[in-house]
Amino acid sequence: MNIPKVYIRCDAGGTYGLGHVVRCCNLAREFCSHNLEVVFILQPNAPEGVTFVQENGFNCIVSHGIVGSEEDFVFLHNLVNAEAPYCLLIDSRDLTVGTSTRYRNLSCLICIDDEKFRDLDCDFLINNNAFAKKTSYPIQNNRTVLCGLEYNFLNKQLFSHEREKKDKTHVLLTTGGEDPGGFTAWLIKNIEPTLFEGYQFDVIIGPSHPCPEIVFKASQESALKITHHIAPNGLIPYIKRAHFAFTACGTTCYELIAARIPMFAIAVEDHQLAMADKLQKQCLLTYLGGPSPLCAANVNSLISQIKNSPSELARIYENQCAYIHGAGSELVVKLIKDKIGQ
Repeated sequence: MNIPKVYIRCDAGGTYGLGHVVRCCNLAREFCSHNLEVVFILQPNAPEGVTFVQENGFNCIVSHGIVGSEEDFVFLHNLVNAEAPYCLLIDSRDLTVGTSTRYRNLSCLICIDDEKFRDLDCDFLINNNAFAKKTSYPIQNNRTVLCGLEYNFLNKQLFSHEREKKDKTHVLLTTGGEDPGGFTAWLIKNIEPTLFEGYQFDVIIGPSHPCPEIVFKASQESALKITHHIAPNGLIPYIKRAHFAFTACGTTCYELIAARIPMFAIAVEDHQLAMADKLQKQCLLTYLGGPSPLCAANVNSLISQIKNSPSELARIYENQCAYIHGAGSELVVKLIKDKIGQ
């Protein structure tokens, strides 16, 4: 008997970064635990994405075009006709309302939305951002809308807090797969070293970083203790050993909240401003600024205010504990299976 397949059509690598594929891998693990086989389908010319998927233990094939293109639709049409899947999941910023209807005609369609609130034509529409509300989407017949952090795709390992933070002496610095504003090098150059005496920085250089050499040069000239990690297979090991973190205002913020790590965050692109504002107001992170240029004096002042205040750190920890209670993938897969059936 053949195991039913779940096709995940996902953007990964290049200008897309790895955020989409990281969360889809977490959801894929839950599908597999329910006796479903997962096959990833990525856009062309994304070797780093293919490597990431394969290193996480999943099969991966490459489409003939980006999501929404005729080449991609024909590729998926032929794939589905050859072996009808249990469902098709698409996580892509290139998906539009019009093209979603075409894909829905192929199979039971699950779509992941982010900050755009796209009225996608699908069987399941999932937006697991903190600011997502079901009322943001019009009611459609036969479409189930899942909104909010309850339906997060976070890795379950993040919620195990075996080690006390007092034993941790690492600082995670990650600004996403691309770091378009060069914030990694800026932070290395401008963080006051005396604020982190005795700490080891784990600096992540994403697979699409435009110029790692600038980061290497800044590290050589800095008094901070730095280890570089180039395009690692996920952030879990570095998150779990971190005492503090510097991060972009993307999905890594949710991972750090789940792991109860106090973070200093930068909006590296305009679309991250909404999350920065939401999480700052709820005292879940310390917002340093961006995407416009940062001020070193202000950044170091903010770091000092939080890092050297046990009461502020305790408040952040309590807020994080109350904000995300556990991984949501199990609930998502259960709801999908309840609707589709075995």
